[in-house]
Amino acid sequence: MNIEEIKFGLGTVQWLVMAAIGIYAWVVRRGSASRTESEEKFAELEAQVLAVRERLVALEAEVKNMPTELSVRELIAQLASLKAYQEGNKQQLNTMQHTVNRINDFLLNQR
Repeated sequence: MNIEEIKFGLGTVQWLVMAAIGIYAWVVRRGSASRTESEEKFAELEAQVLAVRERLVALEAEVKNMPTELSVRELIAQLASLKAYQEGNKQQLNTMQHTVNRINDFLLNQR
């Protein structure tokens, strides 16, 4: 081996080492970039989960305040009862109005 061959061999080894370092740096940078990207996605997903959790709590509060089926049925029955009572009052008022009109007509004709 002479000096020229050693210089050529060292140049080749140097080029290979620099290429390996460059590839390693590229892989590490890409890995850290994907890690950063993953952390950003994770933070975004955490924010979405928090928003969904807040909406769920609000919905649970709404559902707790909703009336039950039994209370709605009772309310419907009470409304039907009130409607029947109102119809009865309406009939009585119509009868009374008719009687008052007859008395009024009688009094007007007496003059």
